[in-house]
Amino acid sequence: MHQIQYFLAIVREGSFNRAALACDVSQPSITRAIRKLEEELGGPLFDRNRNRVELSELGRRLLPRLERIYSEVDETLKDAAILNTSRGRRLRLGLMCTLGPKRLLELVEATTRSNAKIELSICEGKARKILDDLIADKFDVAIVALPILPEEVASLPLHDERYVVAFRAGHRFESMDEIPLDELTAESYLERINCEFDEYYAAHFGDRPFDLNIRYSSEREDWIQAMILAGFGVAILPELLPVAPGILTRPIIQPALTRQVSIITVRGRPHAPAVTSFIRTATASLKAKK
Repeated sequence: MHQIQYFLAIVREGSFNRAALACDVSQPSITRAIRKLEEELGGPLFDRNRNRVELSELGRRLLPRLERIYSEVDETLKDAAILNTSRGRRLRLGLMCTLGPKRLLELVEATTRSNAKIELSICEGKARKILDDLIADKFDVAIVALPILPEEVASLPLHDERYVVAFRAGHRFESMDEIPLDELTAESYLERINCEFDEYYAAHFGDRPFDLNIRYSSEREDWIQAMILAGFGVAILPELLPVAPGILTRPIIQPALTRQVSIITVRGRPHAPAVTSFIRTATASLKAKK
């Protein structure tokens, strides 16, 4: 590419000396580069006269092609610079769909405040799917809670939250400060399909069965909560998930199960500036709360 650059500079400037000045190199460097290009192309590219350097027949024939080659490469480099700059600003964030928004919005707001140029894209899904997509490079960073993480990811814990039982006012659970897990077996249970509670139960109890009277199942949190208010049953929720007015919650005990919400990245994968800024902000926020 330097050879083509020097060739075009000589055509434009009309001499080796002026081309060297325009390219900020020595004249011998340009001369050597043109000789090498001529060797590769099989003939002289210039007819060298005393007053002016002119293109040879071969040079005239090749000029349009070399101009196109140089223009294409130049445009490619410009496009790459734009894409790299855009990728550096872009933050593709994968969120587990059962997360409450309050603490996460605080983190997002702090990140965008410290770096206003960040382009944030958020996608929600089940925790395991978000993690798989992160590893597949569909996200730059993820926020999930899972009891066991694969070795190829690194985690930065954000906060812990307990699992609670949600029920409507007037339910027998209202008189209890805490609810043993076995108490749920006597209740109609509303299953939140996207909830990762089963994985935490399995991590704690292994294969020990836990029989629930599942009456309804839904992926939608608003439907589950509407059914709780309608008296269809009770559900297990993370304690920081917002609940509708009229829904009460109590912590689960025997055992008290807790999930840890963490920022997840892939080990060894280079971080774009936006990702680095996000993690730095999260780290500073955690230190400030201690």
